[in-house]
Amino acid sequence: MNGLNHLLFFLLIVTFAGFSFSRPDHHSRNCKAYRRPALNEVLTRICLLCHEMFSVDQPNLAAECSSNCFRNPAFNKCLNFFRPKFSPFLGST
Repeated sequence: MNGLNHLLFFLLIVTFAGFSFSRPDHHSRNCKAYRRPALNEVLTRICLLCHEMFSVDQPNLAAECSSNCFRNPAFNKCLNFFRPKFSPFLGST
């Protein structure tokens, strides 16, 4: 499975996971992700999936992950968790 297939597979799983999301209150109108609903939904789902896996140790992970317009260490850790080990588009990690 190449990197693009990994990304598509992940997006399909996230899309059909049955989650319903409302726009987080702490997002500012200056955040590009907030103004782009599709992007906001994907980034928010990454945070919520990460929260589902690690909430026992980090109960506020979803809020931390999406804070500051997803520009924070918690979001980077969550994103790296879902990143394939090797992708021709991203290089090896």
